[in-house]
Amino acid sequence: MSETVEGLGFAIRTATSGQGALDCLRGGNVDVLLLDLVMPDIDGLAVLEAMARAGASVPAIVAVARPDPALLASAANAGAMDFVEKPATAERLRFAIEGALRRDRLETALAAERRRRDGQPAFVDFFTKDALSQRALAVATKAARNSLPLLIEGEVGTGRSFLARIVHATSERCSKPFLTVRNAPRDIEAAWAAAAGGTLLIEEIGRLTEAEQARLFALLEPAGRELSASRPGRRPDTRLIATSRCRLLELTRRGLFREDLYYRLNAMPIYLPPLRERPADIGPLATRLLTRFAAEIGRPAAGLSADALDLLRRYDWPENIGQLESVLCRAVALGRESLLHPADFPDLLVTLDGREAAAAAFVERAPTSAPIHIDQASQRFREAVAPALASDRFLTEKGISRLADVERNLIAFALGQCQGQMARTARALGIGRSTLYRKLREYGLEAGMDTDAA
Repeated sequence: MSETVEGLGFAIRTATSGQGALDCLRGGNVDVLLLDLVMPDIDGLAVLEAMARAGASVPAIVAVARPDPALLASAANAGAMDFVEKPATAERLRFAIEGALRRDRLETALAAERRRRDGQPAFVDFFTKDALSQRALAVATKAARNSLPLLIEGEVGTGRSFLARIVHATSERCSKPFLTVRNAPRDIEAAWAAAAGGTLLIEEIGRLTEAEQARLFALLEPAGRELSASRPGRRPDTRLIATSRCRLLELTRRGLFREDLYYRLNAMPIYLPPLRERPADIGPLATRLLTRFAAEIGRPAAGLSADALDLLRRYDWPENIGQLESVLCRAVALGRESLLHPADFPDLLVTLDGREAAAAAFVERAPTSAPIHIDQASQRFREAVAPALASDRFLTEKGISRLADVERNLIAFALGQCQGQMARTARALGIGRSTLYRKLREYGLEAGMDTDAA
């Protein structure tokens, strides 16, 4: 079975006992578990129960000598996702493994979406395989365990605000308010007080005026116990997280940001790299987003062809993850197949390869077997049929053909079909023979006239 699975293109690890399987799972980096129910030390059901107690989310497929209903029901109750009967064919194993992977991706995406909507995202929801981003997540994890000010820098769309919410949701302040103010709040003290006990997120903190920076620094001053000289009172316990698309150090060097405030915010700095510097993240991230979007609109889980994935990796993504989400959402909504192709991303094709290459991709993917109602037609189909109009018989390089030219060509065509016989040609055209003779002379087609009265 191991050789068969490896022959299908999957990387495998093997264990000869139930305890060995649990040890493999603790080592991480396991996507699917193919589990025999009969083993010498710990049987398969015990392994599934141990996984459930440990909160392991790896999808499990059990292997049985015969599909006993009671045994399979017990395995399903213990968390098994599917089963295969030994000896399993390569096709059955592929079907089971790919089905488990798809279902696991769907469940992961839906769980992340529920946490996001409930305002309780987790670090696992900030998906990345990039080493620089993972270092940023390591700092954010430590930041969730204290109340120091946190500065998150990076381009728009890199997930700065989402990471700030994760830090709050995984900290001891998770049950307290999380307040977001964009750009400069008119009353910093009021915003600080409204987030008392929780977290205040100030987006684009580099845009604060000099006076606003001074008031914010006073709120962060450890020795201070007053909101302001005019509004005495105990200062609320609020944790500050700030984001900036510009490097605050550069703004400080240029005299546009207070140096003392910068160093107070820079206690735990985090930099999120842009998507173009994380090409290894594009494929897995796109898969997660496609799974979520397909579930939201009730379609089968979407995937990417090799050419489509290459197209996504070649693009620069100036607006980062936010732009990737928008492009993928539109492709899922307009696409007709579960597998997306380059033609499903027309804007990227035009930008990277030019209009001619994009038009060729549209024509290649355009349906020809049946008509499509305009309300169901995707944009790529409508654009694909447009180039075909240039070869229409009623069009020339100068525009629409003249009526006389069309009539002359039709009469010449009818003469050829009727072997030059006037009576047959006139009947086919629905005109009298005298009219036909007149038009032949008018268009210079007398050479096609027969001399036979027939």
